[in-house]
Amino acid sequence: MPGFDFASATTPPELPGEVLPLVGYSAFWLWLGIGFIALVVVYYLLVWVFTRDPSRTNEAEHDETMDVDAARAQAFARVDTIERQASSGELDDRSAYEQLSATMREFVAEATGVPADHMTLADLSRTQLQGTTRTVAQLYPGIFAPEAQRDVAAATRDARAVISGWN
Repeated sequence: MPGFDFASATTPPELPGEVLPLVGYSAFWLWLGIGFIALVVVYYLLVWVFTRDPSRTNEAEHDETMDVDAARAQAFARVDTIERQASSGELDDRSAYEQLSATMREFVAEATGVPADHMTLADLSRTQLQGTTRTVAQLYPGIFAPEAQRDVAAATRDARAVISGWN
């Protein structure tokens, strides 16, 4: 190749100034990265712990030695009291429906370990408690509607049926 000087290509070019040695990264950045990853892992663990379905843990922790017959007797006594107070006028229909629902839910929670007394109707419908769900849904119009749509005697019969259905 004409005009190209091979001799000058093998000589390294001269660098202006002085050459500095290589400098490594600070350990601070390594520990900052590890700390950030640890925070993300802790965040996901906390989210998992606090958003688990509580009905699964309550079912597992349910005390098998619970006396269902005693709880049933208490629930029946409470239903009898509600019915008596509603028929004598001491309790209005809306309050009677509310108390029947609470009594039935509390009994089911004690008998099964499912926290039915703290669940919405939508939560309750996702459980295996179909009879309880149906009866609670039938009580809702009496609790929430402007005018009661059922009579208290029918509601107490339904509540007794749910309570007596648990063994």
